[in-house]
Amino acid sequence: MNNDRNVDTVLSGDEKELLLLFLNNQREIILWKLDGLTDEQLQQRHPPSTLTLIGIVKHLTRVEGSWLQQDLLGPDVLMLPQPANEWGLEPGDTCADVIESYRRTCAKSDEIVSALPLETVLADPHPLQAGVTLRWALLHMIEETARHLGQVDLIRESIDGMVGQNSRFP
Repeated sequence: MNNDRNVDTVLSGDEKELLLLFLNNQREIILWKLDGLTDEQLQQRHPPSTLTLIGIVKHLTRVEGSWLQQDLLGPDVLMLPQPANEWGLEPGDTCADVIESYRRTCAKSDEIVSALPLETVLADPHPLQAGVTLRWALLHMIEETARHLGQVDLIRESIDGMVGQNSRFP
């Protein structure tokens, strides 16, 4: 996931490379927005919402593993455990563990995606996913991650006033 290429400087390239570049940019900004916060701040709710920063990261970890791993390869090849609480810490969870799990899941997704053509149809037999391709799943993950990044932006701003992006993410 540690991508040195910025989406604003890469104007052409292979379609899969560009899709992964845009997805990785969103992932990296999510992680950057968590930098410097305490466990308490990562778990803090901001009414009226019950969302927390760590809950969003835990959710993104699950959907990454679902769309770009289990659904892509099929549950007979890869069956991932489902968290009892997708949006918050469970007993034994730590914020650091959740963040590291997100990093590992994204790296594993990239590894799997890199090995398959974009026309690959997801193997999950779920009727709502019949005919869904890897290309569609990547676009969906860019959309999903970006949507939650907007929530992360607002939550982070409410914690300490931090807005925008750092110099790596102009």
